[in-house]
Amino acid sequence: MGHVNLTLCLHSHQPVGNFDHVFEENYRKCYLPFIEVYEDFSDLPLALHYSGPLFDWLMIKHPEFIERLQKLVEKGNIEMVAGTYYEAILAMIPESDRQGQIKKMKKFLIETFGQDAHGFWLTERVWEQEMTSSLSKAGIKYTIVDDTHLINAGLSDRDLLRYYITEDHGKKVNIFATHEKLRYIIPFNEPDSIREYLGEIAGRDPGALLVYGDDGEKFGGWPGTYKWVYTEKWLERFFTMLRENRNWIYLHKPGDVLEYLKPAGKIYIPDSSYREMTEWALPVSSALRCEDVVEKIKNSGLWEESSVFLRGGFWRNFKYKYPEANQMYARMLEVSMKAEDSKSETAIDHLYQSQCNCPYWHGVFGGLYLNHLRYETYKNMIKSEKLLFNEKSVKDNIVIEELDHDLDGRDEISIRNKWYKLYIQPHSGGRIYEWDHYRAETNLLDTLSRKEEAYHKEIRETSELQADENVRTIHGSGKLKDLSMKDDLVYDDYERKSFLDHIVIGEISPDKLQRNECYEPFMLPLNEYTHSISESEDTVKIEQYTKAEYDNEGIVFDLLITKILKISRNSDEIEIEYRIKNQGRQSFSFNFGTEWNFAMLAGDAPDRYYFLDDGERSGKLIKKLNKKDTKKFGLVDEWQKLKIGFDFSEPVTLFTFPVQTISQSESAFEKVYQSSVFYPVLHLDIEAGKERGFSYRIKADDSI
Repeated sequence: MGHVNLTLCLHSHQPVGNFDHVFEENYRKCYLPFIEVYEDFSDLPLALHYSGPLFDWLMIKHPEFIERLQKLVEKGNIEMVAGTYYEAILAMIPESDRQGQIKKMKKFLIETFGQDAHGFWLTERVWEQEMTSSLSKAGIKYTIVDDTHLINAGLSDRDLLRYYITEDHGKKVNIFATHEKLRYIIPFNEPDSIREYLGEIAGRDPGALLVYGDDGEKFGGWPGTYKWVYTEKWLERFFTMLRENRNWIYLHKPGDVLEYLKPAGKIYIPDSSYREMTEWALPVSSALRCEDVVEKIKNSGLWEESSVFLRGGFWRNFKYKYPEANQMYARMLEVSMKAEDSKSETAIDHLYQSQCNCPYWHGVFGGLYLNHLRYETYKNMIKSEKLLFNEKSVKDNIVIEELDHDLDGRDEISIRNKWYKLYIQPHSGGRIYEWDHYRAETNLLDTLSRKEEAYHKEIRETSELQADENVRTIHGSGKLKDLSMKDDLVYDDYERKSFLDHIVIGEISPDKLQRNECYEPFMLPLNEYTHSISESEDTVKIEQYTKAEYDNEGIVFDLLITKILKISRNSDEIEIEYRIKNQGRQSFSFNFGTEWNFAMLAGDAPDRYYFLDDGERSGKLIKKLNKKDTKKFGLVDEWQKLKIGFDFSEPVTLFTFPVQTISQSESAFEKVYQSSVFYPVLHLDIEAGKERGFSYRIKADDSI
């Protein structure tokens, strides 16, 4: 039997803004015990990548871990691998930020471990060929992609057991491909069966190179793995197997492979990611069709020969699949452009933190669905922008920009004073889709709509609860902890933002509103509004109007809806005025609602609650309210020290309800609170040719 060359590279990461207890749990169950076991096997070559957010946490909370790692690195058998410091996907960020993030990581590794890293951990293995130039420019010699990438380039199974070189305009980088089967059997199979698999490779292809590059959290952090990997000593037995078979399993650090073996040739790789990621990136209808096609091919017995030609979607289309991800991405680019020539290292670092990939997409982990990750992303953008404003000595005036802020081909309006910044989309219901509160450093409208996901099919078809904790890959089925989740699979026809208009005919209630069961013949949140902007010395007025027509059995109702938003240089209040004119020939009776969604992170927390006219608490933010004849109301978030208050010109009926999404995590299906909806309603009866108006004020105060 011949030999095989094996490279092991572990990637450990926690996102910016993740809960401290999640860091700590993974430290206790994964990061620390792995190093404790490895200390007895430190003669085995190993490559390690830790993301910047995890390094930052370890430096503060567990500096003793860094010291242990430093001693292991000094022995010479650990190679530290670089990456973007805050685990940004390289394709997502501008070139200047790519270089800055990599430079920051390389500097940290030199100062902390004395290594000038030349390897690059490719975040989520998202590859685009032009990255080659960026990596080469940053001093990177190699990166690790997925074997799917090379399959997409047309290589055979045997070709995958080599490494290659690629180039872009003469700039070169070496390419390793992590072996898919190893990812699925490590650490889930017995070490002896892994040895047997490596032996099969050695027997048919002596001298083959196998690269294992995968998440460090698989070793204790994934469901059921701690007991298997440490209590039942899988890791110890695995390292022992490698040590006892080192006469034919040649273990290398990836940097040493470049000296020991020569590249098999030059290859160009199509835009790719790992197979599961490409499936997650598909719109739900395509994802379900993809599942059906895969199932049919497997049943036909043609999977082995056909799977190499099946591809999913493209990572960038998460910004199509999730408009909220696109808005966050576009906002990040806006800050990046402003920071390009900045001398403020703090502002640039906050920008880099906002580029952490996790909240920009969704797969098997919570990702975009986790409101605390989005919250931290926006907070860092706002912090960066505030510092950039100070750097440029921006005066306390009102600044208006009509630009294509969200990169959808249509102009939006941004308007800011010294207290806040609003982003308005006239072409999408005249809505406000972002409200950045500068003092609280938060986007009050960081909400998420309820969307159908491909894995919701599994929830609908589940008839009993699942509660096993057996060791398994996270790419298997999730667990359903609560059968009532089936009833919560409600989807929104529009984005849950704010300043949205509704005309409801017939019955209206919090339950019907929450389940989108009210009858809305006009569907105003999807209407296009025409707008005009006027300015006085202290005030900017944005006037938007749209026509709403409704044919009810030959009787045509025709409304002209005008809504005016006023921003002052001298006040932190927003003034809203409505005028609704009946242009039809019949009087028209209807319920007019104006919807606001606020993202307060935790709907069931006791320090986040509603208040009504007299200021008394009216329940947590997860509560449904139906309050008649009220003029003043709002919410309080004591954790963020925020109070958001409404003051209407006349009594309204107030409805509130929570927006909760059903998403998948590494361990189970979960219900996640996204926003609290304020839905004040006026019942209007307008005669033909007549006009009805009302107004209200909104104030977000951080002085509580």
